[in-house]
Amino acid sequence: MNTRTPMMVVLLLLSGCALTSKSDPMEVRYFTPESSVGGTRAQTAVPVSAEGLGLALGRIRASAYLRERIAFRASANELGFYETQRWTERPESYLRRALATSLFEQRGLEPNLGGPGATLDVELVAFEETRMPTRVARLQIVYVLYGAGAPSIVRTVTVERTIERSADPTLDVVRALSAALDEGVARISDEVIARLRADASQVQDAAQAQ
Repeated sequence: MNTRTPMMVVLLLLSGCALTSKSDPMEVRYFTPESSVGGTRAQTAVPVSAEGLGLALGRIRASAYLRERIAFRASANELGFYETQRWTERPESYLRRALATSLFEQRGLEPNLGGPGATLDVELVAFEETRMPTRVARLQIVYVLYGAGAPSIVRTVTVERTIERSADPTLDVVRALSAALDEGVARISDEVIARLRADASQVQDAAQAQ
């Protein structure tokens, strides 16, 4: 009698069960750093007014790794992604809307849709949870404000927010990144408007001196 036959039958039955069984579906959760009423959260301080000044919002881009999957940095040289936690859109979309709301709606800049004038280009370099040495939400933005054909401002804005702990660790990360986005956009808006106002004052003084 061949003793291998029963063993082969058992293995075939087990493999058949494995092929026909269904694993639990992966439950993906989607998050947004924006408030439910649209845009970023309301500013707690009175925004700097920019009436009479114009600006074109140019290229808004992000680092290649910043896509729908929420990123975390385990160390200075190790980057990872949450498997089932994702953004509803790519992070640069949130940044564009936040800048437009801050600059044009809250501060009163006139959108320059064409022709000569100042243009703001922005790159989102980091938008992630950082776990070392402490757990914080980290945002880093590089922006360039172009005046008359040449860069007039090149700045890097970095914001880190402590991640508070609650029953939902992912939501804690999202809330901290939302606060970092608010702060970073507010800082950029104030710096850009201050430079635009200074440039306008210089042009006016030069015209009066002639």
